[in-house]
This record gives sequence, structure tokens and C-alpha cells, in this order.
Amino acid sequence: MTTVQFRKLATDDQLITVITHGILLLEYKRYNLVIQLFSLQGFYVEVISNCTTSEVLVITTFVDVDELDHILETIDLSELGF
Repeated sequence: MTTVQFRKLATDDQLITVITHGILLLEYKRYNLVIQLFSLQGFYVEVISNCTTSEVLVITTFVDVDELDHILETIDLSELGF
């Protein structure tokens, strides 16, 4: 599956695909959000959900690792013990 094919899927199908076939790389909470980063068949998928309602707010895809900088910069390493 390519990013183009993935983006053409309905939101529910995107979620099912990423949970079923993706590899969870990172999950963290920030404010009232849960941010999850998955690797899926050669690209990355970011899923942002509401902590309280579990409603998925945004699903974004990335091909280039450099596009993940905004995620990595928001992680507080002190919370991870570093």
C-alpha cells in the first residue's frame, strides 16, 4: 500500500489498516491528546486522538523521516527518564 492508496481510504478504514498492519513506534500524551506514530509499509502514520473521548482527530502520513521532527521535538525526554 502506498500513501496515496492509504489516504483514499475512509477514516475508519485508515484506522483499521494502521492498527492491524502498522507497527507502533511511539505513543505519548500531551495535554488532552494521545499521539501515536506508526510505521506502515514504507511510510509513517501519525494518529492524534482525544484522551477523554478516544475520538480520532487527525490522521497524517509521512514518507520522509525529516517530516517527523515536529513529533520528536515535542517529546519531553525527562518524562522518559533521560
